[in-house]
Amino acid sequence: LPVLAKLDATCRDLEAGGSLRALANALLDAGGLLPRRAAAALVEGLDADARKRLRAIGITIGTLDLFAPTLLKPAAARWRRELMALAEAPPEGSTVLPRNAPGADLAHGFRPLGAQAVRVDLVERIARAAHDARQGRKPFVPDPALATSIGLTPETLARLMAQLGFKTARA
Repeated sequence: LPVLAKLDATCRDLEAGGSLRALANALLDAGGLLPRRAAAALVEGLDADARKRLRAIGITIGTLDLFAPTLLKPAAARWRRELMALAEAPPEGSTVLPRNAPGADLAHGFRPLGAQAVRVDLVERIARAAHDARQGRKPFVPDPALATSIGLTPETLARLMAQLGFKTARA
């Protein structure tokens, strides 16, 4: 779990700056995964160099979550669960789970969205695709192919789009 070691080193690096050190500490306490809303003030306090350093550590500043993609891989996820004393484990290699499945929560790397929970890196992939598809403020229809290919229901996609700040346009 090298990313956790790098976060720990950043917490103690006086040259890292207060905002980065505080965010690294919060991420370390959360096992490398934190809802962006919970860390909003810390993220806003980061300058360009601190953001670059955070990326170099292996942290993604996503639309909804801050996370280390490497910690979502099966072997790292097992070690992370042990370190954090998380009892319920999602099935290894899962990307989308029923909301009531073991491990279908943010502590395990899944963002609950209605009846399903989606792994946070895939949430970010869909968020990027949606932002890339829009043209300013004009209404658009997100390509459902990506969401369908990973097993999202239309209801889950609609909830995700709402959490991303998109509004449904009526014809």
